[in-house]
Amino acid sequence: LVEILDRESIIAADDDARVRIFADLGRIWYAKLKNADNAIENWRRVLEIEPANTDALFALIEIYRASNSTPELVESLQRVIEVGTATLDDATIETCYMQLGALFETALEQPADAIEAFNKALDLNSNNYDAMDALERLHGANGEWVEQVQVYERRADALEAPEAKIATLITIAQTWAQKQEDPDRGTSAYQRILGIDPTNVLAFNQLEKLHTDAERWDELCELYLTRHEHATETPMRVGLLRKVAEVQEKHLNDKGQAFDALSLAWEEDYTDAKTSQELERVAGLTRKWNELLATANEALQNVTDPQQKIALCLACARWYGEQLGHSEYAIPYFNQVMGLDPLNVAAMRGWADLYRSTQQWALLAQKLGALAEITANPSDKAGVYVQMGDLAQQHLGLPDQARSFYLKALETDPTHIGGLEALERVYRESGESNQLLEVLRRKADALSTPEDVLRAKLQIAEAYEDRAGNVDEAITVYLQVLQTDSGSLKAMKGLERLYSQKEAWPDLLQVLERQYDVVTT
Repeated sequence: LVEILDRESIIAADDDARVRIFADLGRIWYAKLKNADNAIENWRRVLEIEPANTDALFALIEIYRASNSTPELVESLQRVIEVGTATLDDATIETCYMQLGALFETALEQPADAIEAFNKALDLNSNNYDAMDALERLHGANGEWVEQVQVYERRADALEAPEAKIATLITIAQTWAQKQEDPDRGTSAYQRILGIDPTNVLAFNQLEKLHTDAERWDELCELYLTRHEHATETPMRVGLLRKVAEVQEKHLNDKGQAFDALSLAWEEDYTDAKTSQELERVAGLTRKWNELLATANEALQNVTDPQQKIALCLACARWYGEQLGHSEYAIPYFNQVMGLDPLNVAAMRGWADLYRSTQQWALLAQKLGALAEITANPSDKAGVYVQMGDLAQQHLGLPDQARSFYLKALETDPTHIGGLEALERVYRESGESNQLLEVLRRKADALSTPEDVLRAKLQIAEAYEDRAGNVDEAITVYLQVLQTDSGSLKAMKGLERLYSQKEAWPDLLQVLERQYDVVTT
């Protein structure tokens, strides 16, 4: 048959006929006679007549692939792409580029050519994830992080599933941060994540840090406000608005906007103590007390929750009394609170502060007595007793009763510093040395900071020295102070006096030398 076809090719009337004959010969030699070389020769004759004959090129591609003839296979694929762009569909050309890319990457180890081929395939089909995998792999192996990110961007654009898109965007941001050491270039990726999922914690936290580091304060405020729109839990919503206020005040120097943000936060939860404190502080800076009180009074008409109403009343009472100097305006608010909660400690303290500021001592005594009865916390209760003692001593002329209240404070909380210091004053004035020493020892045990403890011990030593006349105990305590603070001049001076008094000259000399060392250094 092949001999007949060979003779026919010689006498064929035209090129079309010869092309058909050579094509038949190529197929027979390869498929039937298993002779690749003769098949190649006949397909090449086809291409000599018709260089753009893609059937011949694809036949050659099949033969070269089977024989692992890589250079010839690459050349044939390139010719298909070159001549077939106008006639073949995009999917076929895309496949050729993918085959070229694989050959360049693995068989020929030409990564630049492989990248070019895979990019061509991706240009033809933006959803070609195999091309993306190859490009990400090649760019990563070459350390071409910018180019790798560009491929990630194309993947993110192609993906439809939100979870997969978010994962790719996270990879983009992490590549900028870890490989390029330029985390701020990941900002847009995190912003796109929030566009997909406004509650994404990772994207929010990273953007908060990036905007802060780059001092993009307007963008940071916008980030907080957008998150606030999608937050459902009140503590989070309040915290975000407080952050807006902080940025507005500290970085944008706009205290008015800070006040507005804190007002909104306060309206979310009137019981939030931190918001109330910040709002109070900024209202003082902006002198917006009247505006704030108008908002609070309007809210009181609409709020039904008892705890929210109590918080509003206490705030209004405090602001009228402390900020605007109208203590009398606070009274109706305290009455509202007591009507809602007769045992409200905060309202009772507010009443006490009001009577103290107006010097209504008898009424203050009654209110402090009632406050002591309803206060449960031992430390707070002891503090009330100390206030009652101060009132009795300083304004009511009842020193014995004052002493009784101070003792009651320490019965309630034996380590209450205010009660201990109050009794210390009483015993100093009355000259009760033993009782004074006992209170000073209790105070030293109750104090927490080393500096305060040392001061208390010096007071003990001085009390032994000046009031009890116990030189040896005074020396012992001064030495204890020096063990903790070797540079305490007060302790050294005390020892100097006592050793002189005892005529302990070697000890005195030693103390004087220590003083000299401290002074000279």
